[in-house]
Amino acid sequence: ASDALDADLKRHWDDWLQATLKTAGSADAPLSARSAAVDVLATVGTADVYEALTPLLDPQTPPSLQERAVAAMSSSGNAAALEQLVAHWKGLGPKARKDAIDRLTQSASGVGVLLDAIENQTVRTAELDRDKQQLLLKVPHATHRERAGRLRGSAESNRQEDGATYEEA
Repeated sequence: ASDALDADLKRHWDDWLQATLKTAGSADAPLSARSAAVDVLATVGTADVYEALTPLLDPQTPPSLQERAVAAMSSSGNAAALEQLVAHWKGLGPKARKDAIDRLTQSASGVGVLLDAIENQTVRTAELDRDKQQLLLKVPHATHRERAGRLRGSAESNRQEDGATYEEA
């Protein structure tokens, strides 16, 4: 009887999850239903959920829904979700980018992904306000602190070079 109950429960769970994923991704569903679906899915935190939320990072997604998807993916700590978030950086709106930076700086894995994105110039250091730049220089993880220091030094030397080029012209 217990196995039958477990199988029945799993079937109901799978049905619910698929329906919720469909609602979140459906452009035909009301925005309020899509938003609620994303909020609920954020608590599930599985790879298939993050994969299903990834299309919501596209620029065609309504900003409020995109921001919810960013919140769900960036607060997960899931490396694949964080990397997808950064991979879709150019499609994120200004508030979604700011929210992503805020959340990425809250965990060691997020800081690592953010530093990778800065190193490969997906995220520009200018997108980080002074407080976030200072925070990166003071993170507990020594390797992350060193990387942040190198990136800051590189950004400052680039600004000085740009200024010298401007003065010569």
